[in-house]
Amino acid sequence: MKKKLNLIYLFPAPNKIYPIRDEQFIIEELVNADQNVIIINNNYFIKMLYYVIIYRIDAIIFSSLNIGKKINFLLSRINLPIFWWYFDSANASVKRLKRVNKIAPNVKIFFNRDKINFNNYIQNGINSVWLDQGVPSIINQKIDSASYNYDVGFFGSLSSVHKSRTKLLKKIDENFNLVVYTKDKKQFRKLGFKNVKNYIFKDQIPNAVSKIKIVLILNSSCASPYYWSDRIHIMIGSGAFCLTEYTKGIDETYINQKHHVIFKNKDNIISKINYWLKKDNERLDIINDGFTYAHKFHSYRNRVNEFLEHL
Repeated sequence: MKKKLNLIYLFPAPNKIYPIRDEQFIIEELVNADQNVIIINNNYFIKMLYYVIIYRIDAIIFSSLNIGKKINFLLSRINLPIFWWYFDSANASVKRLKRVNKIAPNVKIFFNRDKINFNNYIQNGINSVWLDQGVPSIINQKIDSASYNYDVGFFGSLSSVHKSRTKLLKKIDENFNLVVYTKDKKQFRKLGFKNVKNYIFKDQIPNAVSKIKIVLILNSSCASPYYWSDRIHIMIGSGAFCLTEYTKGIDETYINQKHHVIFKNKDNIISKINYWLKKDNERLDIINDGFTYAHKFHSYRNRVNEFLEHL
């Protein structure tokens, strides 16, 4: 039985774009694991000092790089274990990597997925542990659909780090009935995409993917061995048939042609989509196997149990 701990979790306050933060799924599972969690999502510096002084705190957790910047002065001065569970890639920019290398040496464990950086992190005195994200608890159903509105779907953004991804999507849009769910609706429409819809939150995704035959999981420029978007867990856990761009390690997380279908060659994406559009029964088998597997082995409950093993 795990010891009950008094934990402080620092995370940004929810807003219109992020009405529920991923940290809240983690906190929910920490509480389910019989841990006591004190939530701080504003005035981090002052409130953290208050709780550390007044209460018997066992550890502090944060996920945001911006919060790490705000409290970095205190990290090496507080006599408590501090854990940074970082969701994003440090390799998005040189500036971000420098900031990560400045903050991470001051925490006990830096949980992240940039395995490609681990040797350099060791040289910088950073104790890194690979830890993935997972399927949120608010995604708890698979909606079976008798009819589809779209051949292909994509959920994601349009930004400077995703230029090659946008080019591939445009090619797919020209050949299939593609729908894009995004925060960048105007930009996608400006590029001539036919079906562009507003970003939807995670609890609405099962209904959306039930109307799409194939959901694309595409890498960003930050993708590297064992680093991929949490979108893979969200989509498979929502009951989507996923055509997933390969990155090393993803085939160990979800089995190819059992939980999803992996592609390596972007030049063959059109023929790959055409092939799987015709395989209705096979797609359904993969959807069912993937959904069950995602919730059994890749939920945030699984991730939190892994996390607690290190505390």
